[in-house]
Amino acid sequence: MKTCEHCGKPYKLNKNLPESLPENLRKLMEFIPDCECSIKIAKEKEEQNERLKFAEKIKKFKDISVIDQKFINSTFTVAEKLPHINTAKRYAEKLLIKNGNVGIAFYGESGTGKTYATACIANYLMEHGKTVIALNLGLYLNKLRLEWSEAETDILNKVQKCDLLILDDLGVEKLKEWGTEKLYTLIDARYRVEKPLIISTNLNFLSEEAMKKFFDKDFCGRIYDRLKTMCYPIKVTGKSKRETAEKSFIEFLT
Repeated sequence: MKTCEHCGKPYKLNKNLPESLPENLRKLMEFIPDCECSIKIAKEKEEQNERLKFAEKIKKFKDISVIDQKFINSTFTVAEKLPHINTAKRYAEKLLIKNGNVGIAFYGESGTGKTYATACIANYLMEHGKTVIALNLGLYLNKLRLEWSEAETDILNKVQKCDLLILDDLGVEKLKEWGTEKLYTLIDARYRVEKPLIISTNLNFLSEEAMKKFFDKDFCGRIYDRLKTMCYPIKVTGKSKRETAEKSFIEFLT
């Protein structure tokens, strides 16, 4: 008697064979499994295929993101319980259970934890199956300069599809007309699909005049108007958390 190769249970007689079935097929199907191993295995394979599809989907968006080891290590689990971190965590949790088009603008002095907060949100969402693109504006513009329209078309397509877009370090460098236009195109693509955007910036987000010092005047007003309707401003305050080389070196020697 044939047995299941997985659990060892003997096969049972198949009483449901149609009379019209050819003899050779009848012999092949005369006995069938008396267990659910084949069903379980088929289900496991289906789940594995779904996991592979999901991993590929996540990878597609991570490949164009600026995600380094420091970014990956930024999680709510190890973050300080600061007001802006608490708000960021609540925001990330809500994005898992409801569709929203409102984002966040983390603004304040350098080194206070704006990028850290955005990374915590991104990692939390990706851990729970959401797609996130995190772009550094300077690196994004450099990519466009090197690859031009082909790169822009591909990125804008992904920007419209991902669950969350993060733009890091707005205002670090002054942008001329070309750079400001590309920034506006990026933000506008997100605006038109009504999906959330998070930015971090050293600029005073509430002041259009502050932005005019860094963005070309022909597009600055339009960028400011878009961001005002898309992002809720959260000011991140406190002393810089960036360690100096001196402190790191002393810790290394001890």
